[in-house]
Amino acid sequence: MVNASISDWLKQLSEEDMPIFSGTVANVTKALNSGKSSASDVANIILQDASLTSRVLKAVNTVHFNPSRHSISTVSRAVMVMGFDQIKVITLSMALIDNLRIGEQRAQLIQEMAFAFHAATQAQEFAKQLKLDDAEDIFVATLLSHLGYMAFWAFAGEESQALLSEMHEGKEPAQAELKVLGFRLTDLTKTLCHDWSLGELLNEYLNNRLSAKNTKVISLAVDIATTAQQGWK
Repeated sequence: MVNASISDWLKQLSEEDMPIFSGTVANVTKALNSGKSSASDVANIILQDASLTSRVLKAVNTVHFNPSRHSISTVSRAVMVMGFDQIKVITLSMALIDNLRIGEQRAQLIQEMAFAFHAATQAQEFAKQLKLDDAEDIFVATLLSHLGYMAFWAFAGEESQALLSEMHEGKEPAQAELKVLGFRLTDLTKTLCHDWSLGELLNEYLNNRLSAKNTKVISLAVDIATTAQQGWK
């Protein structure tokens, strides 16, 4: 049974703090994983979010995706040019940034977001070096594996200060989370993954059911990002 406090957080994030993100992510993921969706189907979902629409069009018109520099003005064309795998990475990354507002714990939120994107980038590159077929899915899974942390630091009020105080006193983060919140932030991530349909690969990773090779890729990337926070030396 889901912890009552996690249920409260899920309801607040879904209905008040991140409703566009939860809807967009669930719909895009469902469309891309169905195997039956066309570029126009995916485009119609993106078009429901004005900010996401403009940023996807801006991205597809960069030299990286459009070296010929012929202007691309429709989202459906952008999806075709980028490809379904890349559009998943782009839309989820942008939706995440758009929906996480800089709140009271700005420094902590920025640190979590920087960590997540760094780890995701490392994981994607490892997957490409190993010639794995699902490099983009690994990027998304790694990025969203800390969604609970990012959402908490973006939207928590007094609880965030209480948690920081416990951590500053030297208590292990997991122990501090249980004391202040009654659950761990990894559990919040698992709940969001399930209820927002964030992808099977992420769900398998969070529940220790992912293949050994993919697990090692993500774990190594997370270890590198964690170590880098202490300095590159």
